[in-house]
Amino acid sequence: MHRIGFEFCFSVGKLQASLFKSTSPTKEEALANATLEGFGLTFAQRQYDMSVDLFLRNVTLAMASQKGVAKRPLLSSAADQTETSSSDLKLVKVRYMKVQKDSPEFMNVHEGVDQSVDTELSTFNITLAPEPILRLYDFIMTTFVPKDDEDGEATKEQEVVAKEKDQAQVAPVSSDKIRVRVKLTSAQGTS
Repeated sequence: MHRIGFEFCFSVGKLQASLFKSTSPTKEEALANATLEGFGLTFAQRQYDMSVDLFLRNVTLAMASQKGVAKRPLLSSAADQTETSSSDLKLVKVRYMKVQKDSPEFMNVHEGVDQSVDTELSTFNITLAPEPILRLYDFIMTTFVPKDDEDGEATKEQEVVAKEKDQAQVAPVSSDKIRVRVKLTSAQGTS
């Protein structure tokens, strides 16, 4: 019953990404650099259940400097600043499990819950400074928020979707249950 029929494991040691903002049709300005370390994903399928495990060991988000001077990271994990950081220390761990209701362990082991999400978070270090926050806010607003002339079209589309929802039949009530747990595994204070 607990034998794994199919398993998929994927991991990345280090992933680096840079975020740029267009300042004109021919120019771009460096906005931020992100580094993700120790990312992993494991999927396992068994006879009566399946599970997905995700983890991330370290993350750093640093604003790009305007004059070539390195800046303090805007967001970082505490694990990348400790000298004794072990490879077992994870910044984020997420486990999703889905169990079939006909499993012999459904009631006694899984307590009648067919889906569960368990999340463990470690310490994040956040540096608050006005300039980087305003630059990121400007980037988000100009990239993802529609302009005023597009608002009229978006409102009409929302009205059509609302009418279609009103005309749709009410879906039957499901007996499925999902449990979500979040645990803070470490905390750090500064003086």
